[in-house]
Amino acid sequence: MKLPGGYRIATPAAVILLVFFFLPWMTVSCAGQPLGSFSGMSLAIGSSTQDIGGMSDLFLIPLAGIIILVFAYLAARRARLETNLDVYGLVALGVLPILDLIIRFASTGRNAAQMGLDVHFEFGFFGIILGLIGVIIGAIYNWTQASSQQGAWDNYPGASQSKEFIDFYPEGPPETAIYTRDRPAVAAPTDIPSTQIPDFNAQRAELHVLSGPAEGERFPLHSDDALIGRSAACDIKIPDPSISRKHARLRYYQGQWFIQDQNSAAGLIVNGKRIPAGQVNPGDIIQLGDTRLRFAIN
Repeated sequence: MKLPGGYRIATPAAVILLVFFFLPWMTVSCAGQPLGSFSGMSLAIGSSTQDIGGMSDLFLIPLAGIIILVFAYLAARRARLETNLDVYGLVALGVLPILDLIIRFASTGRNAAQMGLDVHFEFGFFGIILGLIGVIIGAIYNWTQASSQQGAWDNYPGASQSKEFIDFYPEGPPETAIYTRDRPAVAAPTDIPSTQIPDFNAQRAELHVLSGPAEGERFPLHSDDALIGRSAACDIKIPDPSISRKHARLRYYQGQWFIQDQNSAAGLIVNGKRIPAGQVNPGDIIQLGDTRLRFAIN
């Protein structure tokens, strides 16, 4: 089970939140005499020391840890989470508890000073801060990944060739806007009789599974529009939990095959490069999650 993106950082941070919530956070003393040591749990539910405890909002911290672990499990097993949920959700789960801690303990410190009490923070409190920072770093990591993928697509040769793309599809762009990966699209020569223009069936295109749960299998493409994923509704169903239910789409047009990512969690990688869409040629290696496939035409 492989954790995607920032969850490789946020998941251990969530475990830290759960563990350190039950460890000592602070020690309270009066005139040098210790009054007690309090964990996050004892502070949240209320302690035996008056005016220290009953901070039910601190339960946000273990709740955040549990939510992160659940979402990380779903992301690893089902690969269905959207990138924006990963980013904004993790930011909220990291930032909100930190803000709550700052507000809570600034007020607690002032109240304790007015009562002549000394408050010393213990390693449990600093461990919680470290865990929450880890959650935020995981969110930043997801954000940078999403930004770099978008930036790569903005600099993609075909992305700036909107006119050529429209000319390539005289009847208008298909519903999945696909651009060529490494060169502008070229229409079929007009001097070839229509009966001699190769049809996709004559191409005998196949996907050969090189690695993954379906290793060794071959999937022939029986139509000019094939959906690949885990769902039974897909034309090519691959039983790999790291693949999204509807992961990628292969389409045939004017003698060429094109592939497009379908907003999958793991993304689309062709010949080692992550792309949103592109043209595929015989011998190209397509990676979907943990499954690697070779595109072949026999």
